[in-house]
Amino acid sequence: MAEAATTPPADPLAGLIDIPLPAPVSLLPQTWPSRIAIVLVVVGLIAGLWWLVRWWHANRYRRAALAELARIERMCSSPSAVIPGEPQERRDPGSKYPGIGQKDTAGVHGSRLSRLAALGRDDSREVTSTLALLVRRTALAAFPRQEVASLAGPAWLAFLDRTYGGDGFSHGPGQVLSLSPYAPQRSGADLRPLIDLVRRWIRTHHD
Repeated sequence: MAEAATTPPADPLAGLIDIPLPAPVSLLPQTWPSRIAIVLVVVGLIAGLWWLVRWWHANRYRRAALAELARIERMCSSPSAVIPGEPQERRDPGSKYPGIGQKDTAGVHGSRLSRLAALGRDDSREVTSTLALLVRRTALAAFPRQEVASLAGPAWLAFLDRTYGGDGFSHGPGQVLSLSPYAPQRSGADLRPLIDLVRRWIRTHHD
């Protein structure tokens, strides 16, 4: 009787069973349509990035030509401007941007810009000659050489019009590019439409 009284009572929780926890939810899509959609999105992002890199690389010559045009424009508006270092002009854009300035490795174009900086505002024959050279070099970088190199006069102006979708070269301020450096002197004010036309062509030309 004494031993029975001293036996501890049984643990009432000993027979309980733990509640099973649910399996962790996977972050992966559970259906085939959602998996296919994710794959297409990833492929589209990769393709878009690849296209953007190619586009940026292919348009290096445009950025180089626009930078050079901006320098010419600053020299026209400020004749006393001094080019910050002619050696730098000789390197740029021939070495930095392949296809633009490849013929100027000896500093021919840098010397031209140096002379341009010293000209008066109304002495624009050198300006139109420089712009004509810039357009020609840009076209050689953008189009096959055999298609561009032999063009001159009206055929050259028609080509420029066709490649940007206008008529500013054949019937507008761009006509002077086929005559330079033999065109009559033009006042500095007359150069603004020509510079704007050249900038538009550099930005928008296409095959």
